[in-house]
Amino acid sequence: MRLVVATGFAVLFAVVALTWIHPDLNAEAQPRATPRLEVGTTRCAGTRESIVVRIIRSGEARAEVELSVYDGTARRSHRIAQVTQTLKRARSIVPIRLDATASILRNCRIRTGRTLTVVAHLTPRSGQASTLRAMRVGAPAATTSAAVATTTTPTTTTTTTPDASTPPPTPVAPSRAEATSSRILGLVGAPITEASGLAWSRTNANTWWTHNDSGDSARIFVLDGSARIHATLPLSGAAAVDWEDIATGPGPTAGSAYLYVGDIGDNAAVRASVRVYRVLEPDLTGVAVGTTLPAASIGSVVLQYPDGARDAESLLVDQVSGDLYVISKREASVRVYRAPRPAFAGETVTLEYIATLAQTWVVAADVCADNATVLVKTPTRVYAYVSDSGLAAAFAQAPTARLYTAEPQGEAIAANPTCTAYATLSEGSNQPLTIYEQ
Repeated sequence: MRLVVATGFAVLFAVVALTWIHPDLNAEAQPRATPRLEVGTTRCAGTRESIVVRIIRSGEARAEVELSVYDGTARRSHRIAQVTQTLKRARSIVPIRLDATASILRNCRIRTGRTLTVVAHLTPRSGQASTLRAMRVGAPAATTSAAVATTTTPTTTTTTTPDASTPPPTPVAPSRAEATSSRILGLVGAPITEASGLAWSRTNANTWWTHNDSGDSARIFVLDGSARIHATLPLSGAAAVDWEDIATGPGPTAGSAYLYVGDIGDNAAVRASVRVYRVLEPDLTGVAVGTTLPAASIGSVVLQYPDGARDAESLLVDQVSGDLYVISKREASVRVYRAPRPAFAGETVTLEYIATLAQTWVVAADVCADNATVLVKTPTRVYAYVSDSGLAAAFAQAPTARLYTAEPQGEAIAANPTCTAYATLSEGSNQPLTIYEQ
């Protein structure tokens, strides 16, 4: 009996102790199998302000988490803090230093009508990555600690407490391809069996351009919103040696979108030069499903590396200047090369080496239409390089992870025109066309 009583007191003491240590994080825990993010109150010490979050997940294995704090109710709002940590426990407490709080906090409380949104990209050592999202709403002092909303992805749970005020509209900043969920449009059928590139159409709504890797004729395919092959476009005069990527961008006709096909693969790094083709994207209005379009005339440019032959699978087009960017694949830290806007008259251009990225085995890349966000894909991860000063400046920034579920042999990624979503597609037969979106 004494043992039972003693044990009971020990348990009670532990519960009380945990409650006392973190009184702002006492929401009822969800099942351990469901990752969860909770936002506590702010903490202030002199000029150091921070917001405390708790991350609950299953298992004790380590995981990497990137936490971003935004001033506003949408993730497209202004980011005011970011931190990356290694989580060593299933329940981890993380304080995040706020970088810009003058208009956010008053007397160490979130001001009335303001909202802090926290987004966590959680990557366990094994298992599927998760994106968690939660926010804390400012309110008068008497109710600040109760006004909390929590949302998690992929399993979503929302808990809200009435707010004492209506937040004013938050200015919308540019989107940065920050997806929180995914969906499959359908399976892509034959003859597409080695999809190695993907481009989100700028001319035809809800369509994507893709192509096979090697061994196919010089043709590209357009997929519709159900992942069916809507039409096939042969490229007259092109050769399909090792096509690895396709991109969209500007061209010689103002206001028109062009497709760029990168014959840039070189597994053994023996090609003296590689080539990129350019073709005007056709308008598919009235084109029946299954149509083979008339062969399109093309322009081309021959590219040579300044430092020897390299294998590459990633082609980008600067949306403002029309410059071409190629990212190598196999180095421990891949290299980025640029060709200032080619004429596409069959000329030969020596690429300029401009940057080294921390990633290895880069298999795809794309740039948003705003020319500020570059998505870079490896077989298991998707990263974003962001700068409002263009592509070259973006590659000088530290990348941040984006939501992605590894595919059997995923070598294709495409951002939508508004940079609010991106799509991926794997090599192989009957592979899903997957959309990642907010």
